Amino acid sequence: MYLYLIRHGEINRVVDENDYFYCLTEEGKKSMEETGLFLREFEYDKDANNLILTSETLRAFESSIILSRILKTKIKSVPNCQEINMGFNEAKDKKDWLYIYQGEFTDRNGFDYAKKWETEHYLGESPKQVYERLDTLRDCILALDDHNLYVVGHGASLRMLDMKLNDHDLDWYYNEPVPEYASVKKLVLTKDHKVINDEYIRK
Repeated sequence: MYLYLIRHGEINRVVDENDYFYCLTEEGKKSMEETGLFLREFEYDKDANNLILTSETLRAFESSIILSRILKTKIKSVPNCQEINMGFNEAKDKKDWLYIYQGEFTDRNGFDYAKKWETEHYLGESPKQVYERLDTLRDCILALDDHNLYVVGHGASLRMLDMKLNDHDLDWYYNEPVPEYASVKKLVLTKDHKVINDEYIRK
């Protein structure tokens, strides 16, 4: 089974707009088209069962539609696989975010990885909560093991999915770079769902 983890294209981050509805910039659309053309030329088997799985956010949907048009492949949206839920986020820059740990506001300064994993964004979830709800996406992938899957998602959630499939630990998660916009990571899974190859093929 071939599994491609694809981050959505560059987004137009608007402060007074819900994170769920951030859309692609023109550059983001262009980079997704380039990614689609790359996949069609080098990583697409037209005779295989091919399917695009996508997060339900607007930016992931827009990215998936571009890929679908180029690859001529159907799209299936999967619930609960979006980024950390942030609602209407007033801070564009992550360094200005507030967090909550055990009922108290914090900037997480001095926190080890285990504590960071437990802290909630002040408008949403903790990384741990996102990781747990990604079971929905993982189970969907494993149920479609006769397909080649193109999973369009987000920086954190794609790393968390990789973490789940490979049994990586928190050290790996916090040291693994956030994937670039429109990048592609290819995973090869055996019939018993073991990952035997895991590498970026487009950054």
